[in-house]
Amino acid sequence: DVSLDGRAGLTPVTVAIWDTGVDPTPFPDRLFVNAAEVPGNDRDDDGNGFVDDVHGIAHDLESERTTGALFPLTLTPEQAREFQGHLKGLMDVQAGLDSEDARALKAKLAGTPPDAFRPFMEGLGQMVNYAHGTHVAGIAARGNPAARVLIARLTPEWRIVPQLPTVELAHAAAREFRETVEYFKENGVRVVNMSWRYTPRHLEAALEANNAGGTPDERQRLAREMFVITADALRDAIAGAPGILFVAAAGNEDEDNRFVESVPASFDLPNVITAGAVDRAGDEAAFTSYGKTEVYANGYEVPSVVPGGDEIPMSGTSMAAPQVANLAAKLLAVRADLTVDQLRRAILEPSQERTIGEGKRIRLLDPKASMDRARAMPRSQTDGV
Repeated sequence: DVSLDGRAGLTPVTVAIWDTGVDPTPFPDRLFVNAAEVPGNDRDDDGNGFVDDVHGIAHDLESERTTGALFPLTLTPEQAREFQGHLKGLMDVQAGLDSEDARALKAKLAGTPPDAFRPFMEGLGQMVNYAHGTHVAGIAARGNPAARVLIARLTPEWRIVPQLPTVELAHAAAREFRETVEYFKENGVRVVNMSWRYTPRHLEAALEANNAGGTPDERQRLAREMFVITADALRDAIAGAPGILFVAAAGNEDEDNRFVESVPASFDLPNVITAGAVDRAGDEAAFTSYGKTEVYANGYEVPSVVPGGDEIPMSGTSMAAPQVANLAAKLLAVRADLTVDQLRRAILEPSQERTIGEGKRIRLLDPKASMDRARAMPRSQTDGV
């Protein structure tokens, strides 16, 4: 890794963590600050349409504008401590890893009475929403005193029976995507990390869980209609922000993210990099999705902070992507004039090619080589845009 701690002459770089929310307290000197907004007065002081957006913005489950840097827990302190203790195990289970924490969680679930299973899983889902974005932010900001974290909170579903998807909600999500990216543009964001994904399959499953959508074929058609509304809006919004580098997580399903239409990972845009995960040995992680995956970083037991400041190791491409965002922000801290094209080339071209399995080739992130490449690049006349 390359650390910029203690370096002089760095340019502040606004890095958006578009995720489930971020606890500002572990990052006191590394936060985006909207000086025109008065904290906590429940007013839109600067008239930009967002209330109390001191460190960023938030949207709720219905894609409506809301406030709060973190997902609002409804757990008791005792429940929160218990579920935080299972976070690593859950991430390991979702990644298909056979760890001590994963086995402990499986044993806990096996011993949970049927009437307590749903509350337990939904409580655990709340804790994931509460902690995930902070963990990602800690990785993205590590070793970079010039990083300024802008919080863009979205609200993923956490319940066993999810909200019923509708065309109206799809249009609301499309609006959320557009206005979030517009906020990035208006506030000088240079790098965005997106450790989340969205597929037609998610919508089909939600319709089925609600016994809605008609026959399987009708459900598939409705899911596709809603998916296209939101995916097109997200693609168009990102394409309309060519001066921002967006880093997407490839996914943890060991599948071709292009084939399953996972967005934003599958977007083939000049300002998007999709990151896959390797293990500590540098081999492709068993869980990582592939397809439109341009560079790989460690996604195995990556330590970072969670709300309150505790440090927990977690696994997944959610942890690999912010390492790419971290590198991008460091390169910009040293060379603020880099264009997105130069930034992409500085990250991808010096990455280490590695042959794995039956002749498959992947590229491993090489922060030192990327920093050397960025320093040697010709000066841009466009000041990074």
